[in-house]
Order: sequence, then structure tokens, then C-alpha cells
Amino acid sequence: MVERRGGLKGSSVSKSAQWDQGDAVARAGAALLLLHREGISLPAAIALIWIAGVTMQKDNPRVPNISDIQQVLGLKTLSGASRLLANLADTEGPALVMSDRGVRGARSEAYFLTAKGRELVGRVVSVLTDGAVTEIDAYALSTFAQARFVDGIESKSLCKTDEDDEGLTLKVTVPDEATLVEMKSWTQEFLQGAARVTVENRCVTITFSDLADAVYFKLRWC
Repeated sequence: MVERRGGLKGSSVSKSAQWDQGDAVARAGAALLLLHREGISLPAAIALIWIAGVTMQKDNPRVPNISDIQQVLGLKTLSGASRLLANLADTEGPALVMSDRGVRGARSEAYFLTAKGRELVGRVVSVLTDGAVTEIDAYALSTFAQARFVDGIESKSLCKTDEDDEGLTLKVTVPDEATLVEMKSWTQEFLQGAARVTVENRCVTITFSDLADAVYFKLRWC
């Protein structure tokens, strides 16, 4: 048994594991503090990170819209998400994201990070990973259009039909068997924990080992 830093005895957590946990919490706090010092609220920070996460999936060119951000944040109306994104896009303010109506259809406004946004998210990543600050590799409007309409890289998105309150069980529909096989292979390769996948026709239920895996899956596939 080891003695914990606060003086409590009887813990089975090793000093190494305790340090890892403390370091992870400290890094999360430092990342939030970095965004706070940039004048970004927590909902806006989540929207920013979500836009980054989706557009960083370079093998699956997708970009989020207002409805996506509304669902992520659990907002009751589209107008709340619209105001939040308008603030992040304000060229006289944060100027961290930009939008385009044509790339997803005239009625659907898509959001990308600006160069300033990519630089800030790169700083967040460096805090979380204790690495050098580098600009993240995410789709911009021009590179997204190149990937989809010139290079012909297909976007493979699954339709979410249900999700539990804690986000660890997700139900989706898949368009075909090939996508199902690809999705299963991806979960085995990229998720930290084992995900339980059950299939009934084209309806798939995925139960994740933790919230981070669930979020990563949704960034890539939903």
C-alpha cells in the first residue's frame, strides 16, 4: 500500500497511476484555462473542438453544420447554436471558424476552422499531449472541396437513431455491408477500449468502454 499525497492510507492506487491521473486532470484544466483566456465560453469551446474533430478526419471528408452543433450541445433551438457559431466566426472577434453555404447545399451552412482556429486548437492539443505546438491538419473549404469533388473521396456517415443519456451506447444505421465491415475494423484499430457491436439487419448498436471512445467514434462516423 502507498500513502496518498493528502495523507490518507490504504489506497491501492500506485504512485505512478496517481501521477498519471493528476497529470491528466492538470492538462485538461490547462487546456480549459487556455480557451478561457482567449475569451471562449465552455459551449463555444465544445463547438470549436467539435468542428476541429470532425474536419480532422481526413479519410472521411465531412463538415458540421448548425444542426450538428445544436445536437452536440443539447440546445433546444437552432438559433442558440447559430448565435454561438456567429460569435466564433466574428471577424472582429474570435474569428476562429468560417462558414460556407454551397459546400453542403444551399440550405445547409457548413463550418470550418480558420487559420487562427487551427492554430489555437493546435495549442490546445500541445497542452493535452505535452508536445510541440503545430498547426493541426484539418479540412479548410478549399481542401474539402478538392477532396470531395475533385479527388472523389466519399463521405461515409452513419445515421444516428438513438443514444443513451451517458453517451456510451449508440444506435446507428449503416448503408451497406462494406461500410459495416469498415466500421468494425476501425473500432478495433482506433478505439482504446473494446466496443461491443451488435447487428440486426442494418441497425447497429455500439456500446463503448468509455466516453472518450464514444466521442471519437461520433467524430469519425456520425
